[in-house]
Amino acid sequence: MDEVTQLCQGCFRTQDERDWWVAYTDEQQREVLQRCDQRKAVAESGKGEFAPNMGIVESRRKAL
Repeated sequence: MDEVTQLCQGCFRTQDERDWWVAYTDEQQREVLQRCDQRKAVAESGKGEFAPNMGIVESRRKAL
């Protein structure tokens, strides 16, 4: 995790997003990945603000 941005240096997810990844629905995971793409673009360009943290969500996954 980058100490300044608090984002994973490889995938650009927040710690919450990494911790809750398996609880997110497919749709929520796609949303996180879109946020990651935006964050990466901001990091590379040095312009703009990072997309907000998806955070903790109620799991909508079916129990196996």
